[in-house]
Amino acid sequence: MTLQESFMERNDLKKKIQRTWTELQTVIIFQEGSEVQFDAVKKLEELKILHNELFDLNVKIDTANRVNIEKLQKLKYLDEEIVTYTNIMTALLSWKKHGTIGYSDEVVVQIKAFDFNEIKTELERLENERRKTDKELQKSNWQTEI
Repeated sequence: MTLQESFMERNDLKKKIQRTWTELQTVIIFQEGSEVQFDAVKKLEELKILHNELFDLNVKIDTANRVNIEKLQKLKYLDEEIVTYTNIMTALLSWKKHGTIGYSDEVVVQIKAFDFNEIKTELERLENERRKTDKELQKSNWQTEI
């Protein structure tokens, strides 16, 4: 099974856990004389088994994912940089609208510390690098066996 397949299996397991938990909740406390749809003890045991399967799968995923540590860290770094440059661009766009600030009789001229086009170019470069890294990570996920 590849990493990508294990991610899908993990999602399925999480859904099964949620469904089993929901079913268990309906029989934890029930009205005397009512027909119980599930055996609470069996549902709890089923939930324990599913949690153990998820634990085992997560360990396998984390172990196999070691080959992707650099790519995963690079994505985190790029995401942080993209947020920084996006915030700078937002501030610069605001500056274009309000180049001066008026306080009663005094006008304060604001100076921008960055060139908008340079920031935009760097942001586009970061976004392209992130797409490329993500594509490499996805390729690795389909090729890496767990």
